[in-house]
Amino acid sequence: MQEYSKNHSLREIRKLINILDTWGNVLVPTLPGDKETNALDRLTFFLNYLKTEFKIESLDDLQKEIDALNNKDKVICDALNTIYKQAKNGDINLVCYCKLPNKFVSCHGDFIKELIMDKLKNFIFFS
Repeated sequence: MQEYSKNHSLREIRKLINILDTWGNVLVPTLPGDKETNALDRLTFFLNYLKTEFKIESLDDLQKEIDALNNKDKVICDALNTIYKQAKNGDINLVCYCKLPNKFVSCHGDFIKELIMDKLKNFIFFS
């Protein structure tokens, strides 16, 4: 089974709920390696995936996770996507004023670098 991030799964669930509310249980585009499926079957797949992989078992837990995803700061996500796109197209150099030279103390620039490097492995946009 293909692995998905928690945020990817939550975004898929959010989209599928909108599809079901708007058009009903229609056929939806397939995921790589999947057979043609309808929105309800796809929704069930991602709900089961979240339950198994991330222990999100109740509707309240699911709603909290979706609310957290919806409340992300768009400005920060846009900035991270800009860095991500530049890194995808070649090397970039992140410079941080708080990084101490020759010290092995992490700063927020190290966190951003780790986040971008992780996303480059999976080609996932921030949202």
